[in-house]
Amino acid sequence: MIEYVFPVVVGALIGWFTNKVAIKMIFRPLRAHYLFGYKIPFTPGIIPKGHDRIARSIGNIGENLVKIESIKETLLSDNILGRINAYIDDFIIRQTKNGETLREFIAHAVPADVIDELILNTKDDMAAELNRMLNNSEFINSVSDKIIEHVELKINSLDILGLGVFASLTGIQRRINSYLRNSIRKVLRDNIRSIIENNAEGIVYSICNKGINKVMSIPVCNIVNEQRSSIDAFKEYLINGYKKGVDKYLPRIVENINISKIVEKSVLELDVLEVEKLLLDVIANELRWIEVFGAILGGLIGILNIFV
Repeated sequence: MIEYVFPVVVGALIGWFTNKVAIKMIFRPLRAHYLFGYKIPFTPGIIPKGHDRIARSIGNIGENLVKIESIKETLLSDNILGRINAYIDDFIIRQTKNGETLREFIAHAVPADVIDELILNTKDDMAAELNRMLNNSEFINSVSDKIIEHVELKINSLDILGLGVFASLTGIQRRINSYLRNSIRKVLRDNIRSIIENNAEGIVYSICNKGINKVMSIPVCNIVNEQRSSIDAFKEYLINGYKKGVDKYLPRIVENINISKIVEKSVLELDVLEVEKLLLDVIANELRWIEVFGAILGGLIGILNIFV
C-alpha cells in the first residue's frame, strides 16, 4: 500500500513547496546578494526589482479606472448633495448664535492683512465708481435742476417788499422774483459743478469708509437672523453654484491632474514591505490557492509515476 501512497504524498509536497517558494521569491529577497563578486540570480525578488515598473503599471490602471463621468456622477449624487444641504443647514443654525463681527468671522479663513487689503481695494473701487457717477454731466445737471427747483419755490413764496396783494396785482413781485430766480440760477449753475468736482472724491471716500467699517462690525448672528427669509434662496444659490462648478471645472481639473503620475508617485513612496502588504491584502487568498493547486498537480504527477 505504501508504494502507492508515498509517490502521491511526495509529489503533493513537492508541488506545494515549489509553488510556495516561487510565491515567496516574488517578494524576497529585498535586495541583491553577491557571491564572489557575482550577483546571485533572482535577487532581489520580482517585486523589489520591478518596484518602478509596478508603480507605473498601477498608475496606468488608476488612470484608466478613474473617469470624469464617474467622478461627476458621484459628486452630483443625491447622497453628496444631501450632505452639502445638511452641512449648510447646520452651518446657518450655528451662525444664528454667532456673536462674532463679520470681520472676525472672515478672519478664520482669511489672514488679517489680506482682509485689510481687500477692504482697502473695495473702498477704492466703490469710491472711484461713485466719484465717476457724481462727476457725470447728467448727474450734475440733475442735481442742479433739483436745487434750482427748490429755490424757485421758495422765491415764488416771498413777499420781498411787503406789499402783499398790491405787489401781486401790479406785477412788481413777479418781476422781482423773476430777477432773483435768474440771478440765483446763474450762480448755482456756475458753482454746483465746481462744488461737486472739488469735494466729491473726499466725501465719497469718507462715506465708503464709514459704510464698509460699519458692515464689517455687524455681528454675524444679526446678519443671518435679519436675512432668514432669504436663506432658502441662498442655499439654492450655493447648491446651483456647486453643480455648475462641477460641470464647468471638473473636466478641466481632471485634465490638468496626471492621475497616473500621482498614483505612481504614491506607490514609489511606499517601502517595498508596504507594497508587499498592499498586494497580499488583495491577492493573499489567490496565492494560497496557487499553493493548493501545486500540491494537487504534484499529487497527480505522483499517481502517474505509479503506473509508469
